[in-house]
Amino acid sequence: MTLDKSISLTKELALLKKSIGDIPKNLRNDSLLVNENLQKSISSINEGLHNLNSSSSINWEEIITRICIAAFTLFLCQIFYQIYRYNQNVAAYLHSKSSNFGTL
Repeated sequence: MTLDKSISLTKELALLKKSIGDIPKNLRNDSLLVNENLQKSISSINEGLHNLNSSSSINWEEIITRICIAAFTLFLCQIFYQIYRYNQNVAAYLHSKSSNFGTL
């Protein structure tokens, strides 16, 4: 029984030595595969960036339109705020005038 066990252990040891000897070869193959995939990914990203840069142009009309709308909105806000302040002053003046006459 020990002879069979030692023979099986010897076979197992031979298989382990063979698999250990294959590790550097497998690592080289894996590293080459990773390097190739990395190069493909980098070239794909560079191509995408090139396409993005070549296809995107600045739309000046849209930018100018947005700036004009923003400026016009600020202008209207200032005007409406001045009207609001004027109405508040007139309301306060009329209220004080009416309280002086005792009508309130």
